[in-house]
Amino acid sequence: MIRVLACFVLFTLFAAPVFAQDTFSWEPLQLLVAADNDDLESIFEILITNTSDQDRTYTLAFLDLPQPDWDPDHYTRGWCTHGTCAYYGIASVTDSLAAGETDSDCHIAMGWDGEISDTVIVVNTRVFDQEFPDDYIDTTFILVIGTTDVDENQSGQPMTYSLAPVYPNPFNAQTTINFTLPTPGNTVVALFDVNGRQIATLADGFFQSGNHQLTLSADDFASGTYFLRMLAGEQQFSQRMTLVK
Repeated sequence: MIRVLACFVLFTLFAAPVFAQDTFSWEPLQLLVAADNDDLESIFEILITNTSDQDRTYTLAFLDLPQPDWDPDHYTRGWCTHGTCAYYGIASVTDSLAAGETDSDCHIAMGWDGEISDTVIVVNTRVFDQEFPDDYIDTTFILVIGTTDVDENQSGQPMTYSLAPVYPNPFNAQTTINFTLPTPGNTVVALFDVNGRQIATLADGFFQSGNHQLTLSADDFASGTYFLRMLAGEQQFSQRMTLVK
């Protein structure tokens, strides 16, 4: 049995992904996590796009406190839009987008200090156009994080999907990617830039069950932030990576 720090995320949309007035699209993308034994920060990346032909103003709001309720002395949360963040105590933020503009730096940031234990965190949010407040999208973000057992069957093969933290990260010339598959199947591992463009495919094919390792060589990439995404079976995993040259 292997003990790993595992992070899984589920996005649940309780409305159509586009406003009824066709003014915004809202696309939760992935979860980014940085953690150690003393504290943790998780970031839910989101793309919000003004799909209308004029400038619009939108509001992002928390509908309630996270579940379970976290001590504010040890817990922070906040919205970030266009690189500006408003943290704990701020229930909502308002921002504007020009016609056709996409805010690719929109995210929910959550963090806490203290010992990390197995837990499930639920955060309910709402986004709406200020001109059409009845046209809203509610999204529930569910984060499962903690020290998780990765069981093996009698043959020594893992019984769960997992993507280990890439190492090193930040990295210079190359970094190593390790993942496990409980059953044989098609697996895709790809690299994306901060604008959501896929810039490299590291793996795309059939893999046997077991442990696998890939090496990312970044000689042709510029310094900056990148996102690693793995699709295996019905599972999806994402990680944030920083290339420093």
